[in-house]
Amino acid sequence: MMRNNKTIGLFDSGLGGYSVFQYLKTHLPSLNLVLYADQKNAPYGNQSDQAIIEHTIHAMAWFEAQGITDIVIACNTVSSIAMAAISKVYPALNIMGIIDLTTSQMTGTNDTVAVVSTLATHRSKAYTKSLHARGIYNVVSLPLGDLVNYIENMEDPSEYLQKALEPIQEATTLILGCTHYPLILDSFERFFDGEIVDSREPIYKVLKHYESNQDGFIRVVTSGNPAIMREQIKALFLEDVEVEGV
Repeated sequence: MMRNNKTIGLFDSGLGGYSVFQYLKTHLPSLNLVLYADQKNAPYGNQSDQAIIEHTIHAMAWFEAQGITDIVIACNTVSSIAMAAISKVYPALNIMGIIDLTTSQMTGTNDTVAVVSTLATHRSKAYTKSLHARGIYNVVSLPLGDLVNYIENMEDPSEYLQKALEPIQEATTLILGCTHYPLILDSFERFFDGEIVDSREPIYKVLKHYESNQDGFIRVVTSGNPAIMREQIKALFLEDVEVEGV
């Protein structure tokens, strides 16, 4: 028997989380989904660990006030830095980090796995540690510090990306360690010949058991300007959704 709807919170610093949100609402339409984008404080990738933790604690307080207890951290930077801190502050919340959700679907291999991410995620070595725990030891981490700005400003990243990916061409698998990166999946496919892994499918597999026999609802909120985010979603995702301010 399928269960009643349960609300799942998704948290990201900016627009990247909408790529996960869009995928889930398409493939799991019975889910209640609430996306919180902390655009006021974005991007997180080049901020200090303490600043990222403080931003995330504030967001978790908002989810808790809404009665939302199951939350996916759809931000690799937050997952790499703040998971221990926010779990300690909010022990009653079921907080799932995107990094472990992604690597949980992978099995041990002797091949080289490359991870591209923000500077903060790279610095934390979170993907490397998580992959090592799953028997994957040949890991190369590559920070792409400027790529999020290219994506959010809707600028062509081709020249930047082609040069940036040169050091990892020997890898057989590439993990997109930022939720913004699937938005330019076609660019990655042009400049990397191996398997490309992004986090949307692993998150879908984990949340599939929350399916119900009822229609779900969606809600998008931002700490930034709702009108601007709505226009950004139209431009990047070709969808028109109502966006609330918090």
